[in-house]
Amino acid sequence: MVDNSKRPWERGTMMEAIIEHERPELSVFGAQQVPVGAGDGPLPDAALQSLDEMLADRKDNGPFQWDGSAADPASVGTAAMMHAIFSDSDKYKDAVKDELIYLHQDVPRDSSYEIISHRADEFQAWADFLAMVPPTIAYYGVYQSDGYERERALKFAWRQCQGYRDILRDPDTGLYRHIMEGPWNDQGLWATGQGWAAFGMLRVHQTISKSAIASSLTSEAQDLLNWTKELIDATWAHQLESGALFNYIDRQDFEDSSGTAAVALASYRYALITGTTVHESAEKALRRLTELVDDDGWVQRVVNPIDFANEGEHSPEAQSFVVMLDVASREYYNQSGTAPSLPTSSADSPSEPTDSPTPEPTKTGNCHRRRHRRRM
Repeated sequence: MVDNSKRPWERGTMMEAIIEHERPELSVFGAQQVPVGAGDGPLPDAALQSLDEMLADRKDNGPFQWDGSAADPASVGTAAMMHAIFSDSDKYKDAVKDELIYLHQDVPRDSSYEIISHRADEFQAWADFLAMVPPTIAYYGVYQSDGYERERALKFAWRQCQGYRDILRDPDTGLYRHIMEGPWNDQGLWATGQGWAAFGMLRVHQTISKSAIASSLTSEAQDLLNWTKELIDATWAHQLESGALFNYIDRQDFEDSSGTAAVALASYRYALITGTTVHESAEKALRRLTELVDDDGWVQRVVNPIDFANEGEHSPEAQSFVVMLDVASREYYNQSGTAPSLPTSSADSPSEPTDSPTPEPTKTGNCHRRRHRRRM
């Protein structure tokens, strides 16, 4: 997985997957409280290796990495903050501080000056942003010793989620447009975008809910759960008979495992957080994805890592999503004392939205490679 995750968002997603898989008690989903303590380390070796590779060329007083996207490099922020706590190293503390200064002071904002841009050159909103920046801002918030600064940062992370929902949400379907504002748009309902958004909002929710000031932010935490459920329900309304989602839900183009895994992952996490029964469609998706993992551990039928409108061969983030789905689904069935209950899918090609299957976890080994997708 590490060898194929080289672009900033790939590294961040892979680090989260490795932490959830190897050290689940460190992730915001598995931790009893956040942030981690100095004695809770270390980071898994692969996560630290990737973090160090990314920071190797970092310039002083600059972000984790200069990139056309202001958001993608921020995706490594939670792992970087954890390691800063574990190592007590100025190198990592300074990197985290400079990244947050960059996000707050240098990145363009919308006309209200409250919402941070996904792009570095001018304001543009991408659904992907919700998994990259708000979780990092929220974790930085709980990392602060000053109570005022902690609450301010957590509310700011919540505000990013609220603002992006306001900009991206399609009122007819309840789904999020992929890219809005800026010089060009992609108003399509991209499946992976729904997953990025849902998963990111849940990470912010867990950071708030497990912080020392959770009781002061119950309204914000509930908003995040409501918005996530709204998005999950709206997405699964378009599930195919096979159990998958189209790459673009509104275009009926091709079955995509990346978006399917991301939304299924968010569905299992939502069920674990709320103590509810997992959405039946997530079980169908789990079954389908299990069928699509090949003998080398690659999940098949994925959107092209470089071009989000076309099908590709392999996808780094799809691999990470499947690993995190594996972890979340195992956790769900262990806690609930149940097992996936639907029959094996007989569908090998997309058809209309309907009912379908579910499975046990997968073997995703050598993974990763996808999406600077025209992130110019």
